[in-house]
Amino acid sequence: MITVKELAVLAETSVATVSRVLNGNPHVSEATRKRVLEAISATGYVPPKPSQQAEDEILVVLHTLNNPCFQDVLRGIEQKASSCGFNTYFCVTHRNSKNETRYLQSVLKKRTRGVIIISSSLSEPELDAFSMQVPTVLCCSAFNVTNASFVCIDDRQAAYDAIAYLNRIGNSKIAMLSYNQTNTPFVANRHAGYLQALKEFSLPYIPDYDLSCDNSYDDGYECAKHLFALPDKPTAIFTFSEFTGIGVVDYLLEHGMTPGKDIDVLGFDGTSLSEHSNPKLSVMLQPAYNIGKISFEILLDQMTDPYNYVQRQIILSHKLICRATTKPLSNNLT
Repeated sequence: MITVKELAVLAETSVATVSRVLNGNPHVSEATRKRVLEAISATGYVPPKPSQQAEDEILVVLHTLNNPCFQDVLRGIEQKASSCGFNTYFCVTHRNSKNETRYLQSVLKKRTRGVIIISSSLSEPELDAFSMQVPTVLCCSAFNVTNASFVCIDDRQAAYDAIAYLNRIGNSKIAMLSYNQTNTPFVANRHAGYLQALKEFSLPYIPDYDLSCDNSYDDGYECAKHLFALPDKPTAIFTFSEFTGIGVVDYLLEHGMTPGKDIDVLGFDGTSLSEHSNPKLSVMLQPAYNIGKISFEILLDQMTDPYNYVQRQIILSHKLICRATTKPLSNNLT
């Protein structure tokens, strides 16, 4: 089926201009309007009518339900969608790109109005191809695609700010636990922020401090075990999630060390999990609920007026939350 983007190529104009012609907008030159109409006639293009072709339901695709951050994103999506009269369905891919492709292909055969993908495992060309056919919003990762909007934080800057803070409270040997799914943009961006901060603050990069693991308590615990078996131990550990951060903290406690005094531990996400841990975990917070809420709002705009849709790249603010597992910044100011 021909798409608006393909019509624009045939008519040698922009997608926005084709949309204006389809909507009867008078602000198009006669020559351009003629080319667009000729392309429509030649291809037999028929504009879709979402209100007649689709139910008021959306699909959310995510790779796990075990991540508290994703749970908060999903809650933001569902509550906003429900308030607008939409049903929300979700499927879990278990970080398997074949599963994700299969679920997305099923959308093309059904009457789903739009899709929100939380941290996709597909390539950018694959996401671009799918989002040309169905209204799509990507959240929690900044993908470089043409047709889908995204909502996330600046993961590189957040990681950079985390290392800057750890350095400012007196740490020069900082380890990082990264997620082992390196093809995901937020993972690569956080790691890049870590490396950038080390370089700019003239801190040593020690390969043994640069670890990757799964998003689990056990992996955080085992990584801490590895780090403290080294002859030259880190003075601070930055983890990509709360699960891994809490695993690190428990290892330290079990081995007679006090987080926030003997070693600083800073996690990521900022859900209720870190707030209720003991001791409470310091985190770089991302506004997961708002990421989900705004993702649906953007999707709704696209589903309501697909011809005038303009891709949006929404970067929300992150925030440092200092708790018990890091030294207070004020004690280190001169």
